[in-house]
Amino acid sequence: AAPEPALVVLTPNLVVQSDRIAVVGLAPSNQQALHVTATGVGNTLASHINLQLNSDSRISLRQLAAVTSTVNAQAPLVDLQDGRVGDSAVFDTPNLRFRMDAQDRSPRAGYDVRAFTLTGLYTFDLTLDDARFGAFVIAQNPRKAVFGQPPGNAVDLAGQQLGLLNRTQQRDRWPAFGAGAGGGAVPTIGAVLRIDRKALDCNPTEGAASCY
Repeated sequence: AAPEPALVVLTPNLVVQSDRIAVVGLAPSNQQALHVTATGVGNTLASHINLQLNSDSRISLRQLAAVTSTVNAQAPLVDLQDGRVGDSAVFDTPNLRFRMDAQDRSPRAGYDVRAFTLTGLYTFDLTLDDARFGAFVIAQNPRKAVFGQPPGNAVDLAGQQLGLLNRTQQRDRWPAFGAGAGGGAVPTIGAVLRIDRKALDCNPTEGAASCY
């Protein structure tokens, strides 16, 4: 089938409601954030949403509600405050390509992060250095710093996760890989994972000092 024609909109605040949405949203100036709300009519789930978004500062998705959605969000900072998914949502950002499913936990290749939410509700907060998800993270690229914990708000999780990270690193320089590291098991309370960049740069042949 031919791709749906996309409406191009130049605005700092994009609000659209329809059963099927295909929109290119651009921030008017380089330093302006782009705020986006995209849902079905009356804040219901749209059948499908396709968004191409661009800002040099931040893209903030205030609401995204659809059975399926594909979002290409090109900005150094990207967050979703209120996400609702009926089947799946795929996101492409400068640092991550990830997929959020309503319930599906089957293996799928081609994503830096795979996550699911039993309730259909999720949030996330992405920077160029790390990613926080209010959902179950079940698989991720080990070279990405990824945090996941359902239920909850991804922005509010940062302090809790960093505290847990510090306690974990005190016990073990190399934190154990949980279910989110691709082992196939599904965590019961969510996975918390961060990879120390020194671990990625070390060379064991140069001695232990290069890895600590």
